[in-house]
Amino acid sequence: MPPIAALRPARPWLAAAVLAASSCQPQRPAVFAENPSPTRALPIRIRAIDAPVAVPVPKIFVRYDIDARCVPHALPGNSGSAETAVFWLQYRAHRISSTAFSSVVFEDGMADLAHAGAGQCRWTLGIVQAAFPFVSGQRLIHASASASLQELTSPEPSITYVRTALPPLSGHRRPAWTNTWPAAAFLRRPDFQREAFFTIEISRNDEAGQKPAPTQLP
Repeated sequence: MPPIAALRPARPWLAAAVLAASSCQPQRPAVFAENPSPTRALPIRIRAIDAPVAVPVPKIFVRYDIDARCVPHALPGNSGSAETAVFWLQYRAHRISSTAFSSVVFEDGMADLAHAGAGQCRWTLGIVQAAFPFVSGQRLIHASASASLQELTSPEPSITYVRTALPPLSGHRRPAWTNTWPAAAFLRRPDFQREAFFTIEISRNDEAGQKPAPTQLP
């Protein structure tokens, strides 16, 4: 899984650009749409542990990856290496305590489609991201944590570390974000003091009930 910080410049609330449908019809766009009747529900739980401020309800974003054959570069008659197209959907989170939340996302949130020149194009769930708009003093600081589908099927939660001071990233970007580290990256930093961080956990939650179908991001 890529570092969380690397996800922010992509602005997860924006969908990826529409791709060309095929080499023989280069001007005709492929219509990518959310699945109107998803069935493969994936209930999740999100917890912020030892956060220094009140924990707000996070926004839940899910990244879906499409079969590389459906990317124009990978279609017959086109040159270049295959890439992965992505699309983001937003789901609601529900508060279950002062620091814990639940949501239900769908593995089949995007509609598969028959793609000229590439056969059946299938979407797969890539990552689930929880974005928290923390208020620290007079500052609004966003922090995000992510979990891959593989991590969500593991019995152990996906853990992300966040500095307790919630320092903003350098520059004057708006909204302001603070850097975060997945567990594997955090453990490779012996210079980090554990007491200077709090954690966000994302895990599968089999006790959650199914919520309404996803809402596509604007």
